Amino acid sequence: MLLAIVVLITLVASAVLALIGTRFWTLSLAALSVGWLLVNKPLEGPVLWVLAPGHGLVLSDLLCPLGLGVAAVLLYHRRASSTDNA
Repeated sequence: MLLAIVVLITLVASAVLALIGTRFWTLSLAALSVGWLLVNKPLEGPVLWVLAPGHGLVLSDLLCPLGLGVAAVLLYHRRASSTDNA
């Protein structure tokens, strides 16, 4: 459980730093978002969609696509703004 809490705190901090920081934090947000799926078991929350008995989509699973989406948008905007300035 401690590992999940540490990854969650790091994921949130990385998201904040990605919004105000450099490309490094954006890439770390993407990596932590994928890593979150590996450690989120103790903090899963309610089941949103049951796929099969014992398998389904839980609330904490949504952090992965959310983090990847934020990282993708930030990388796109930073790349677009760097090509506009060049």
